[in-house]
Amino acid sequence: MLFNLSIFWFASGSNQMRLIAEKATMSAQSISFEIFRRLQPVLDKAFAAKVDPTLAFAQNKEAFIKSLKVGGASDKLIIPTLRVFSTDLQMLLTYPADAAATVTPDDLQHAYKALQLKDLKNEIFYGVPDILRYRIDIYLPLTSTGVNDLVLSSRIPLEAIERELASLLRLGLVMLGLLLVVQTAVGFVIYRALIRPIKNVSSAAEELSRGEFTQIDFKTKRDDEIKTLVDSFNHMSSELKVKDETIRQNLAAIKKKNDIAQFELNIAQKIQASVLPAQKDVGHVRWLVEYQPLYTVSGDYYDILRLADGSVAIFIGDASGHGVPAAFLTIMAKIYFSSLVEKIADPAELLQHISELMAGYLEMEGLYMTGFYMRIYPDNRAEYCNCIHPTPLILRKTTGELEQLKSTGFYIGMINEDGKKNETKSVQLYPGDRLVLYSDGITEAKNAQKKMFSLDRFAEVLRAHKDESSQNLRNILLESLKSYLDGVPLNDDLTLLIAEIVSPAES
Repeated sequence: MLFNLSIFWFASGSNQMRLIAEKATMSAQSISFEIFRRLQPVLDKAFAAKVDPTLAFAQNKEAFIKSLKVGGASDKLIIPTLRVFSTDLQMLLTYPADAAATVTPDDLQHAYKALQLKDLKNEIFYGVPDILRYRIDIYLPLTSTGVNDLVLSSRIPLEAIERELASLLRLGLVMLGLLLVVQTAVGFVIYRALIRPIKNVSSAAEELSRGEFTQIDFKTKRDDEIKTLVDSFNHMSSELKVKDETIRQNLAAIKKKNDIAQFELNIAQKIQASVLPAQKDVGHVRWLVEYQPLYTVSGDYYDILRLADGSVAIFIGDASGHGVPAAFLTIMAKIYFSSLVEKIADPAELLQHISELMAGYLEMEGLYMTGFYMRIYPDNRAEYCNCIHPTPLILRKTTGELEQLKSTGFYIGMINEDGKKNETKSVQLYPGDRLVLYSDGITEAKNAQKKMFSLDRFAEVLRAHKDESSQNLRNILLESLKSYLDGVPLNDDLTLLIAEIVSPAES
């Protein structure tokens, strides 16, 4: 019923407003025709000479006013207000004298519409009804030259429309009052039955999002969807409260364990850092290193030390995996290497012995290391063994050529089932030659396209900058890697060690 009443009111009200507007337009049309009929002779005479419209109007203003008078001895006009203005914003005539004497932007806009209607449809006026103020403004083009035209404007009251609107308004108010009463009653019923319980659920949900596990107090004898919704929410809130308490307890326990683990990792990091050699010249070898663990502790290990006979021992290793297990392998390697390097001169034999010692602990765990060891004697003769470590390179001072020291052994800590032993190779070094050691964290680093930096690219950078100092060469290599990765983070520990042979005078 309420819906039908609303439809009826809107339909009939809008129809009434349309009829009133049409009536106002017809009244304005009738008045406009009368104005134009009276003014036609004056206009024909005034603008026959085709002089400036403003000047012509000024010369015929008295005749213009006289033609619009009611008649007899009265000075009243057939319209209550009158303004004549030009499209260049000159006000030529106002009646009565206190009428608006300025041309507003709206006046000019309506005047141009009136001129368009006359040119396109030959309509003599343009009306702007203002139903709520019971009046209509009419605009009649007096000239239509397209340069500086004259327009007559008048505001005509519509008393009959005022009465009709008042009647329509009264009817509307009565119907509106009826609608308000009905809607208020229906709204109250809907609010109590539906909206208030749902608002309570909404408020409780907001409190729940803040961690307040509230319960909704909803007492009713009904057994409908609203009661089911409230009961379900209260049950969910209770369950979430229990789970929240459990999660908080678990998080506290995890945090405690994590703090302990982080504390222990920091200690392990300090221990691991303490076993690495200080960066200073060792005998006739000048060296530097870049060491970047992926996590708190690293699976990369390097060492360089001077032996009793004046030789320089250089070792680099890379444990399988990352983090704590890999770091333990590096500590084991450090212990065995330091204890055996003075006792066993041959590199292959030394690494073989270390591998056997470590394999006793690692065989069942699947852990191992790659490693490279070189012993450089005082006469720059070098012996080395490469246990599947990324290929070390020698950058020759005199020729700028790169020599690769290929693998000559097997993984450290893993039993070689083929029974093959590690093999020692020798190479002669000269002052200015540089030994470049690195871990696979450099050559196997991948960019966004999953392509590795590779040994070839690494070697290409070395060749292109062979005349740079070791420090500059290190920086250039690292910058080339960073540029290649283009924002992709490293996924492994990184170690880069450059050892240069110096002459006796420099050592």
